[in-house]
Amino acid sequence: MVRFGDAPSGAERDATGGNESLPTLILLAWGVGTLAGNINAGRLVDRHDSARVLTGAFAALALALTPPATRALAPALVRAAVWGVSVGVSVVPQQHRLIALSPAAAPVLLGLNSSALYIGVALGGGFGGRVAGAPSRCRADRPWPTARRHPA
Repeated sequence: MVRFGDAPSGAERDATGGNESLPTLILLAWGVGTLAGNINAGRLVDRHDSARVLTGAFAALALALTPPATRALAPALVRAAVWGVSVGVSVVPQQHRLIALSPAAAPVLLGLNSSALYIGVALGGGFGGRVAGAPSRCRADRPWPTARRHPA
């Protein structure tokens, strides 16, 4: 069981060199990216269709950066910032689409949307905790899940 204050483990240990304070820097990069995405999302929605803004390539780029991000701090910081942008940029276009759907019911729609997001975060944390306690399906030499081969 991992407890708060434990030394970094696995890929995080490789990216931070085992330094216990550097994960905070990675979280800061993610937060700055989220803020930048949220601030710029309004400008993007003003210029482009909100559906196009929602289907941007930020998440794909962040996923592509995952393998190098497990090996060194600089790519981990870049990946965290790009992932933060992909998270932050999605809020404004989603709300814009809900308001355009029914301007008179905007407060109710935005309230329901926020509630659904909070429920999703809560369920995601619960399911993530269950998965984190399950046996790993990742090989030590690869940062992505792989199928296990059973002897015939």
